[in-house]
Amino acid sequence: PEDEDGCGDEDVALVTVTEGEEDDHEDRYKPDSGKNVIYHSFRFDQPDAVSSGGILNLPERDAQGNLVYLTEDPELYAPDPPPLMLDWKDDPILAYENARRIRFVTQPKSKMGESGTVLVALYRQGEEGGGKPADIFMRRISLPEGDTGNPYAFSKFASGAQNVSSVKPTKLWQNPLDPEAPVKMMRWAWTEDNLADSSAKNPYTDARAHRGALNGDDLIIGYIWNPNWGRKANGKYDFYVRRSFDGGKHWTTDPDSLDPIAHHVVFRDPVLDEDGLPILDPDNGSLIWEDVVITTIYDPDESEPPRNVSNLRNNRVSVLEPRIVKTPGTIKGTIYAEDKQDTSVYQLAYGLEFNQDSLPEGVTYPKTPLDIYYSRTMDKGQHYQSVVVTPQSGSGRPEEGWNPLTNKEAPDEEGAVQMRQTPDGSRMYGIWLEHGQHGTDIMFRRVDYRGAQ
Repeated sequence: PEDEDGCGDEDVALVTVTEGEEDDHEDRYKPDSGKNVIYHSFRFDQPDAVSSGGILNLPERDAQGNLVYLTEDPELYAPDPPPLMLDWKDDPILAYENARRIRFVTQPKSKMGESGTVLVALYRQGEEGGGKPADIFMRRISLPEGDTGNPYAFSKFASGAQNVSSVKPTKLWQNPLDPEAPVKMMRWAWTEDNLADSSAKNPYTDARAHRGALNGDDLIIGYIWNPNWGRKANGKYDFYVRRSFDGGKHWTTDPDSLDPIAHHVVFRDPVLDEDGLPILDPDNGSLIWEDVVITTIYDPDESEPPRNVSNLRNNRVSVLEPRIVKTPGTIKGTIYAEDKQDTSVYQLAYGLEFNQDSLPEGVTYPKTPLDIYYSRTMDKGQHYQSVVVTPQSGSGRPEEGWNPLTNKEAPDEEGAVQMRQTPDGSRMYGIWLEHGQHGTDIMFRRVDYRGAQ
């Protein structure tokens, strides 16, 4: 499993990833075999001695919702349908998609809210293997009142899985001057029906790098998302965040907020002439694009789509390594205000990297980290803050901006940021890996929000 990044309170499970065996020396037909996430949960001092665990990701289904089973080679039986493959008990074998990159977002049973949610499992799943487009799926454990025993047992996962990154295309476009160009998704929308989407429902998008935090019934998750996956589609990854206030059952705006929230979605349209044909840049012959910003207002306790919190305004760079960190619990017996937990505060950060697909032909940069940016929300994601940042070095004068935790000229590379904060969220401490001309170091910075507006 990946590192916890401050997203959970304790280790509660062991996960292994398995996939079908491979043999490079055989040419015989082999059916598609998905990669499964195998889940175990036990006390640290009482591990399972012999256990097959449980498959966390759900079996594959067809367009009608029917279970899909593995079959023998279709070419050997055409035009008749191939027979099902059977296991050692002569039962048909279920088909699975490729599930990977499991991440657990947890809290102790003593801190759960009315929803009873103690664990959320986030994983990446798609029809194909590594490097192919996929969605972020979520399964959760919600305990009933009076539940006893291991609260993280596999048997306590709620039925079904949610596709938390899928959207519905509302406008598609293909360049009429280039019939080989891929179809691009120009507009999209989200409803709760998208939570039931299969990974194949929308083939244009790709999501990865999922994170999350759980405070009682408050669940906030994030991931990076590309609306037009693929090298020829010239897409970028932005940082998307979504919120639930009933432990992951529904995704809404804050029901306790007094104010509506505005989502600003930046779509990019090609500039067209009066005949509907794209206008080309006279200097290099490339398409000319314009930004179209659509603002939607959502009232409190209204269904809320994923929110783009990075909103990169060009395709030259992409987001990588996003972070979401909640405040730690109150320190018992403290007399200091900063030691009392404020569950409305979260720290967010993300890095940047060059987007190779957007560079001119013949121009390449190493696909390495660039800079790191951060922000804080004091109202559970309703607003995000820009603050005065104490400089890492130099004259000591404060620098204002959209929270650059690191911002150095190339060839310096900054990545893999980790953050911790005081229980009230008034101070944040960040470390990251920095590689420059003279080697690699671990860098540190303290951000003091006290007195910031």
